[in-house]
Amino acid sequence: MPAVAQPRGPGPQPEASGQAGAARGAGCAEVNVTLDDALDPAWLEAVKAACAALASLPDRDQAARLTVSSDPAGVRISVRLGDGRAAERKASRPEDLGSVLEALVTLPPPMHEPAPKAAPEKPRDVAVAAPKNGQDSPPAAPAGKGVPLALDVAVLGTTHLAGEPATLALGVVVSANVDIDDGWLVGLRGRADPMVARLAGDAEVVGAELGGGLELARRIRVPGVLAVDLGLGVDGLAAVPYEGGERTNRESDDASGDVRPRAFGKVWVNGDGLSFTGLLGFELSPLRLDRDGREQRAAFGVELGAGIGWVGL
Repeated sequence: MPAVAQPRGPGPQPEASGQAGAARGAGCAEVNVTLDDALDPAWLEAVKAACAALASLPDRDQAARLTVSSDPAGVRISVRLGDGRAAERKASRPEDLGSVLEALVTLPPPMHEPAPKAAPEKPRDVAVAAPKNGQDSPPAAPAGKGVPLALDVAVLGTTHLAGEPATLALGVVVSANVDIDDGWLVGLRGRADPMVARLAGDAEVVGAELGGGLELARRIRVPGVLAVDLGLGVDGLAAVPYEGGERTNRESDDASGDVRPRAFGKVWVNGDGLSFTGLLGFELSPLRLDRDGREQRAAFGVELGAGIGWVGL
């Protein structure tokens, strides 16, 4: 009997249920694939294509039962093979769904078959670990493949507003981060503020700031819409005073350093591939005194930025 998704409760079913049913009619039931009624409609076309590919797969485990359900990172795929073993995988992008389903149900070649004389085709992503102590084990990782690392880069124009003594800075930030563990990001960024103006008095340009630092963030995704990064970081900066006009060469005008812990939020509009990027950050300046003991920097500042980036290089 074809596997069907069970309703979640009494009452009218959401529109996604009708769309999931349409996907079953397109061939999913014939290959023992059950769809969750709450599955995001954005995945249904990928599900139809994956079911059609499974139907034509010659070395598929005919007794395998698959369930595709919603997950905050995309979808979750559960499988129970004909010999009773079970496994679970996740797919974060619709284009990855077909390869994940094939890897879970493809049977390995018989051990007694002779090696092919012609150049072999690219091996399929398949290998199921043997059960240990009577418990089900997940499929082993495909040979020759490690954990995929997703690299994001961005260039943003920024404005830095600081409190007393009040300053306004205009500059640019270049950042890059890597997804190291299912939404946990580590990254580097470089910062250049070629124009730092003191707002008190004559509101003159007093210098520039250069530097950069490290970031650690957690990514929250809305598939196909946006991604939001929430994190902490620290910047090391060098403040270079402006020495033009009638300014004298006082010792207090020499370049000075600062270390600024920061909390930030970053939005990627689209969240995959080319994306518009927005940045909001809050920073502290624990090193606030110059060599003469006078207050040099504001204790608290705000960073606003907007630009463009690429998610998942």
